[in-house]
Amino acid sequence: MKSNIVLIGFMGVGKTPIGQEIAKRLNKNFIDTDREIEESLKMPINKIFAEHGEEYFRQKEKEMIESIALRENCVIATGGGIVLNKSNIEALRQKGNIICLLAQPEVIYERVKKGNHRPLLAGEDMYESITRILSERAQKYQCADYYVDTSTKSIEEATDEIISYLQQITV
Repeated sequence: MKSNIVLIGFMGVGKTPIGQEIAKRLNKNFIDTDREIEESLKMPINKIFAEHGEEYFRQKEKEMIESIALRENCVIATGGGIVLNKSNIEALRQKGNIICLLAQPEVIYERVKKGNHRPLLAGEDMYESITRILSERAQKYQCADYYVDTSTKSIEEATDEIISYLQQITV
């Protein structure tokens, strides 16, 4: 049985709060890959993008994933673009079940519009950016073992569904 639970999906779908709740309920360690990168580089994601660019960030993300993927008994909330590099998913799948969280573009927009820490949404119409990037990544998110649409679910409801799925596959 794989000991890790890996949450993938677009920004604003709830990976971090749902991951924290799963970790709490299942007594697992919680890892947020974006926070790990921020701590490692001593700067927030939007500043990393601004000062070094997306390519640099993706390389640091890949290095972080190679290390995190070796850990066990973790719930790992990934950055939304983790799927852009196939080797990230391959590494995480070795010890983890991949769960993709989804949400409707309108819901994502409502969840992320207040923040200014989303570098890929800066500089153009935010809703259009969300729909464009979702469309570009849709096929890459098809690597998951299971999908949960969080559009109308609370953190608790999404967590219940994921735990129920995990219990079914470990019987």
